[in-house]
Amino acid sequence: MIKDKVAIITGASSGIGYATALTLSKAGAKVAIGARRVDKLEALAKKITDNGGEVFYQKLDVTQKSECDDFAKAVLEKWNSIDILVNNAGLMPLSFFKSLKVDEWDKMIDVNIKGVLYSTGAVITHMKEKKSGHIVIFHLLLEELYFLLVVFIVQQNMQLQHLVKDYVKNLVFVQIFE
Repeated sequence: MIKDKVAIITGASSGIGYATALTLSKAGAKVAIGARRVDKLEALAKKITDNGGEVFYQKLDVTQKSECDDFAKAVLEKWNSIDILVNNAGLMPLSFFKSLKVDEWDKMIDVNIKGVLYSTGAVITHMKEKKSGHIVIFHLLLEELYFLLVVFIVQQNMQLQHLVKDYVKNLVFVQIFE
């Protein structure tokens, strides 16, 4: 069951993150939404509360480890648990490879790789201690092709698979704890 679970969604201000936050809240999850665009987070938070959901939002730049740590800490202080992390923040450079815009590559690596590591690192100790949790990682790879890697820390509760599979092309499950 998703009802009353606590879900963190990064990159929640638009697109898949926005839709995931709405979907999880409609299913009864408490959602913590983070992104750089606070005005969009405020609008999403209002929509969630208007629909009867519970929401916490905070500005979040996943390229900053301290912001990821602070966000997870604030969620734990508010709800005393983190059950689901949806690593959705990501970007794709819009220039041609031959343009050699290394600064865009660096930003992409910071968001798409370091952001996932920092966000996951901020919640993994809590999930490991309670021996349960789900970590979802979205990656924009080529144009509009999305791939999803779902890391299940426990074997039970396949509800998340059904909630998000409409948003992605491929789904992979990996158990990381016995």
